[in-house]
Amino acid sequence: MQLVRAMTVLVILVGAATLSAQATPQASLPVGSDFGPSGSGGIDFEVTLGPGDSLDALDLDIELSDADNPGGNQVVSVTNVSVVPSAPTGVTAPSAQIGSAGATLTISWTGTINASNAPGNYDYTIDFEDDEGTPNTNTIVVRLILTNVAPVAVQGAAATAGDGSAGDPFRGANQTKGTTPSLALANVTDANTGQTLSMGTVTPGGTNPSAAFTITANTPGAGGTLTLTAVAGGALASADLGTHNFAVQVLVDAAPAITVNLRVVVVNGVPVLGAPNVSGGDISLGGSDPAFTGTLLVGQSLNVSFTATDSDTGDTLTVTATRTGGSLATPAAAGFTGTFPATAVGTTPRTLNLTGTAAAAGTITLTIDVGDGDGGTDSYTLAITITTAPTITVTAPNGGENITIGNNFNITWTSAGAGATVEIHLSIDGGGSFPTVITASTANNGSFSWNTTGAPATTQARIRIRDTGTPTTLDTSNANFTLAVPAPAGGSLSASNNPGSRNVSPGSSASALGFRVSETGGSSTLTITQVIVEISLLNNTGGVGAAAITSVSLRRGSSTLATINNGGGGWSATATTLTLTYSGLSAAISGGANADFSVVISFSSATPPSPSPGYIASVDAADISANGSIAGTTVTGGTITLVEDLPDDPFAEDKEDSCELSTRGGPAWPALLLFVGLLAAAYRVRRARE
Repeated sequence: MQLVRAMTVLVILVGAATLSAQATPQASLPVGSDFGPSGSGGIDFEVTLGPGDSLDALDLDIELSDADNPGGNQVVSVTNVSVVPSAPTGVTAPSAQIGSAGATLTISWTGTINASNAPGNYDYTIDFEDDEGTPNTNTIVVRLILTNVAPVAVQGAAATAGDGSAGDPFRGANQTKGTTPSLALANVTDANTGQTLSMGTVTPGGTNPSAAFTITANTPGAGGTLTLTAVAGGALASADLGTHNFAVQVLVDAAPAITVNLRVVVVNGVPVLGAPNVSGGDISLGGSDPAFTGTLLVGQSLNVSFTATDSDTGDTLTVTATRTGGSLATPAAAGFTGTFPATAVGTTPRTLNLTGTAAAAGTITLTIDVGDGDGGTDSYTLAITITTAPTITVTAPNGGENITIGNNFNITWTSAGAGATVEIHLSIDGGGSFPTVITASTANNGSFSWNTTGAPATTQARIRIRDTGTPTTLDTSNANFTLAVPAPAGGSLSASNNPGSRNVSPGSSASALGFRVSETGGSSTLTITQVIVEISLLNNTGGVGAAAITSVSLRRGSSTLATINNGGGGWSATATTLTLTYSGLSAAISGGANADFSVVISFSSATPPSPSPGYIASVDAADISANGSIAGTTVTGGTITLVEDLPDDPFAEDKEDSCELSTRGGPAWPALLLFVGLLAAAYRVRRARE
């Protein structure tokens, strides 16, 4: 009788539950969602996106839940998803799906907005219901608004001069008369690649709005770049001097969009006199534009040329050389013997050659001028000091020998320049210029010793001696030598203790990659300062594979060099690849030795998603930074698969069966009826025994 009463009460309770009013499932935005409520009629949620926007970088989630869920048995399902006018390219929308019992069903939009989509509104209708005997249904409308981005104009390479006052902010493309230019002044692009750019009306202006230039444009087609070009109708003349402005209308799909302001400035060219060029001869030039200096010894030759140019084609250039205190027409008075022309006249380019031989000590100053027919001028000066040379003798016991770094180089000198300062200079790698003075002495006789310890890793050096008397001189006898230097550090990459493919469970850590770096220089220490590791992510839809990782460590042997936590510094993840940058390392490998490294992945203890994510780690020689180059190919580890239960877990199937009803959202009635049936059978057996 007690059993019958219990069943009666149970039936009454169930009946009461079925008579209760059932709530309709509702949609809401989770905290942090990038969707917002819509102000448009009939639209529940909306978000504004631009071409190329990544939906994966946004939180475009909507939660569907049912208030009738005190016992955790209700299941919310999406039954239909439709979009008007059509699904935008690159967007993955939620599909019809069934949630879990007692759980909130989250629907998401992912992907990247393809620039070829037409701007406008894309409305998704989502139908969803609960699993009552007669389902309670609901519908929401979600709007993706794709913006129409205005085209952007970028200054062309030809527009490199001017004050930018034409706007946009394009500078004027300066051109000289006599040329016939065709100038690409601006390039216009549109982020909405499905649209077509074209040129509309062109309005000229400026101080000389003549017909010297015509603005033309290409026909790029959908997604192409519109190039605006100024084309001269002929050779630019004096009448074309001035500023030519053009306001160019740019159309998008034949509709006005933006105005681009272009400018061409036509100017007179200014003659330019090139710096003196030494071709043969003995002079060594110093100083800088526009004043140059040089020194010669009596009996040495001069061969210096100046070349003048003018951007105005057809101008006649006059290049003239004059001497302070004398005439170039009398070479002996100028301190030279030989040919020394004074003037060269002709069209651009024009060259003046100064040649001759120093006949006597003294100083001459030459002024070289260039002029054109437009009144433009340019000039240089060249001051030449002519002296008589003293003599220096050098004794270098180690001269011409190979010197190992750490040994001394000894040199002695004798100078005929009484009272002069003798300077010692060191030149590395056979350079022709003299660096800072190493040592100096006022004695006519002296010596110098250089300890090569700490010398740079070069293969040749030389000593020069300079006598600062009047005149100065140099002597290079027995002054050249070579240095023996150690081989630089280097390395090679290879596989080492690389694990094979295997399964791992949540909450564990597993070695994903093993590699070895060997020092190959033989005598120098190789220090690794940075390692970049890539992990290919398998079954990483929605980033679930990357999210299952708590940290990734780089180890050398049993020592941890660095650990990068999920999302921390050095962590960079895409849909397919996790890139880990371990910086600030100081892993030293002595000459001829090697070191073994490993990459260890630590997983969270949460239940892994399905399908099981996988991980393949690799390192490339180019991604290892050190004080020497690293050779070798890419080293790749085995595949790690994250599973809920390892194959040797004796409770794996029990866990699946015992949780099946609750995790799959099945109704509780079959289990309840089975339980009641067992109780009834036991009661009948007991009555039969009585």
